[in-house]
Amino acid sequence: MRIENDIMFMLPDENDAKTFFLDAQEKFGSSTGVVIAIETEKGIYDKDLLQRIKTAGDLILRANQQIPANSIKELVPLGDTQALVLTSYLRNRSKEEGKAFKLDTPSLSDRGSLAEALSESLPSYLSSGDTELLVSETAEAVSSAIKKDPGIAGKLAAAVTAPTDKRGFNRGVWVDQISSLMETDTVWPEFDGFESIDAFFKGKGFEDVSSSRIFSSLLLERGIADPASISRFIFSQRNEIVAAGSTNGFYTNLANAISLDSGESFARELSETIQKAPKQIRTGRLFQSDENALASLKQRLNSWSIFKGTLFSEDEKSTLVLVKTAPNLDKANKALLLDEIRRILGSVFKDSGFKYHIAGEPVVDDEIGELMVKDIRSLFPVVTLIVMASLFIMFRNLPGVFYPLLTVMISLIWCAGSMGYADAPVSVVASALPVLLVAVGTAYAIHLTHSFQHYDETGCSQIQKAERILDLSGKGVMMAGLTTVAGFASLATNKIVPLRDFGIFMALGVVFALMITMYLVPSMMIRFGEGKKSQNIKNLDKKADVPPKAYSRIVNAVSSFCFNRPKTVIAAYSIILAISIAGLFMLKVEMNNITFFKKDSPIRIADTFVNSTFAGTVGFSVVMTGQKPGDAIDPQIVSVIGELSDRLIKENPEIGKIISIADLIRKMNQAFFYNDPAYYRLPVINDLSGEKSHAALQSQYEAYMDKYQKKDTKSLIDNEKKETVVAVQMRTSSSSVVERVAANVESILSGPLGKPLRDKGMTFRCTGTGSMYLEANRLVVSGQLWSIVVSVVLVFFVVAWIMRSFIYGFFSLVPLTVTIMINFGIMGFFNIALDVATSITACVAIGIGVDYGIHYLVHYRDFRKQGLDHGAAVLATAAGSGEAIIFNAVAVAAGFIVLLASAFVPLVNLGILISLTMISSAFAAMTLLPAFLSLVESKLHYTAEKTVAKDSQDEEFMSGVEGQVAE
Repeated sequence: MRIENDIMFMLPDENDAKTFFLDAQEKFGSSTGVVIAIETEKGIYDKDLLQRIKTAGDLILRANQQIPANSIKELVPLGDTQALVLTSYLRNRSKEEGKAFKLDTPSLSDRGSLAEALSESLPSYLSSGDTELLVSETAEAVSSAIKKDPGIAGKLAAAVTAPTDKRGFNRGVWVDQISSLMETDTVWPEFDGFESIDAFFKGKGFEDVSSSRIFSSLLLERGIADPASISRFIFSQRNEIVAAGSTNGFYTNLANAISLDSGESFARELSETIQKAPKQIRTGRLFQSDENALASLKQRLNSWSIFKGTLFSEDEKSTLVLVKTAPNLDKANKALLLDEIRRILGSVFKDSGFKYHIAGEPVVDDEIGELMVKDIRSLFPVVTLIVMASLFIMFRNLPGVFYPLLTVMISLIWCAGSMGYADAPVSVVASALPVLLVAVGTAYAIHLTHSFQHYDETGCSQIQKAERILDLSGKGVMMAGLTTVAGFASLATNKIVPLRDFGIFMALGVVFALMITMYLVPSMMIRFGEGKKSQNIKNLDKKADVPPKAYSRIVNAVSSFCFNRPKTVIAAYSIILAISIAGLFMLKVEMNNITFFKKDSPIRIADTFVNSTFAGTVGFSVVMTGQKPGDAIDPQIVSVIGELSDRLIKENPEIGKIISIADLIRKMNQAFFYNDPAYYRLPVINDLSGEKSHAALQSQYEAYMDKYQKKDTKSLIDNEKKETVVAVQMRTSSSSVVERVAANVESILSGPLGKPLRDKGMTFRCTGTGSMYLEANRLVVSGQLWSIVVSVVLVFFVVAWIMRSFIYGFFSLVPLTVTIMINFGIMGFFNIALDVATSITACVAIGIGVDYGIHYLVHYRDFRKQGLDHGAAVLATAAGSGEAIIFNAVAVAAGFIVLLASAFVPLVNLGILISLTMISSAFAAMTLLPAFLSLVESKLHYTAEKTVAKDSQDEEFMSGVEGQVAE
């Protein structure tokens, strides 16, 4: 068995939104990744912190070698460094040979030629030290291993070429890119030679050439060009000027020059000199290793708004490292990467005083998987003990505990084995399956065991007794089991994969429990006996005018009230239904993996910190696709993108940041105009110095984009510039918020702003992790409605077929309908969202809750067949099956209460809801059914003789119906 829990697993492979998401990931790279937030009291401009970030980044990038190296060490006895040497060689060969890559035994068994090949592909980070010895030892170990087992060659090739993504496209790649203070690029203007600058300052008596160059470069990067701004900057920013690298003596001379009467002339001449000096646009790392590195880093970070919230916090005391994973990385490989990242961070930041948080979708998915295993290990023994205790309290003997428990344990083993053979993954919902099956599966054995222990007929053999009990209670058990199967099987129509799988295998588990109950329990009762009999009820199949005296007076009084005042009871339930319907309209649907965790869990704390301090962890994208190359870079389209971004941020406070090609063009335009903040905008035709046309402006946009490195633009625009992405970072993955943002995008682009897109025939579509949650939301709602309809119809026909009566089929649904409405009403009033876990509550209510009504109706009809009138039959039914109904409801509710100890909020809610559902279903069966039966009792005209005739007619009628249904 394996675990799957990410949002992509929830959606079926044929889902169009999922396909589009996977396609977009392959084209533009992963929109998600591992988010590492680092806190420091000193502030982020700390050399120790930056060096650790650089070290961690280098090691994480090296995970593409380290992860396969870890696998290789399991095949060949190599040390860490030796495994990296071999990995580097194998990866180089696989890249050169492509799909033809295949390792043959001779190339690895020849120690000399292998050593030479290893030496040629030795990575730079291993080039220090005695490399000759390292290569020699590696070649010796590999050649020896190959000679012993030639099959290792194929395994080594697989270790470096195994696919890592869901579609099998990416091979041997885990990390795509890292964004951090030490890895991210920016753009700025710089002087292409300082001759004119040096001449100006020397002419004014300044001898410190280094300081004058630093000061001039600072003015250029800050976009300070006019004389007045230069003067203000000099007088107000002494600390910054000195921090940038200029000496105190230089600053004093500079301030004196501005203070003199000629100061205005000095600033004006300096301004003219800076503007006339030759310049170039530089694209490079934010952090440059020079004597002014920290000051330059601060300047460059604050000169582009795109970095605030994505790389550093507003208070400059936290920084972010984003590890972009390979596109569509699958769960197993996400786990490998996370293990490596955690190991690296633990090593790099150990005893450093810096605090780090790890968040992001891969981390959430991995944490869910770990907690699922813990949940199963901790909750299963608890629910077993609770059910055992409940059974002992009910039966007060060993068989009463052993038989039901044995039944459910065998069915659970068969069910889990079936999941393993079918390769059906365990999801968050399926992790509750053992608890549910233990709680549900005991019901059938409870009813049968109860009947065996309370049946007493003198002179009756054990086999005859078993026949009689199976004839009476067995029918009820069969109906209860089949309707439960129908309730869960209805989930098989659900498009949400975890719900579909859960429904199928839960239904299968119930079938197993039913089979074992009907075959194994009677056999063991006959062979080993049923244990000590309770004296509460005897001779249930005999005629009786009054209920057994030992039965609870409360149940007697309630039953009497219900059949004597049916209209009052129905009116009371009508009021409850009206209140529940009001709650139903307050029900919200929410798919959001992070809300699976309790607020005090480490992953929830980390996610909250990142979302409150930075721009957010959830990706949401608007993909715009043109008809021909160049459409995406059209000035009109870029203008639409810019305005769309501005409006979305303004109208949706949950959006932390939006990044698009408009931002890159704005920044490059500012850099071309000497970093003047006024030019941080999209250039227009009037800004052009030559030909002033739309085509020329588009060429300018393309030139600006081409000045960036490919790795900086590949996530925003394709090679043909035909398709572009507006990348939205959100501080929440709430599907209701994502739905609002998506609707906002649709509204804006369908209006006047989107006219240029429509004119060019460009289409747009929302995608990203946020959109996947939204799609899951839609499927949960539609699947819930369809599953309820299917299960109700199935239950109706199962009961009608077995009891040979459409009327009884209808009656079985009466308490069920009330229970479902109460369930949704409670969810609405108590703000319990409908999600992937709580959405199964209705089907559980239908599948399990209907059992109580069925048992009640089976025994009621049996008492009527014996000649009892309506009132006596109601009381006898309450005294007989009512006890088993109450026992069963309490046992099942107690079993589900165990889910309160789950690590997952949805499962906690599920435990509460199903426990309430069981109690309300049992209570409705014991109160609402006698009321309804009282209203129609005069039309049923049940007597012993009429019942026989009616059963015969019903059988003939139902046989005809079965033939039509089969046809």
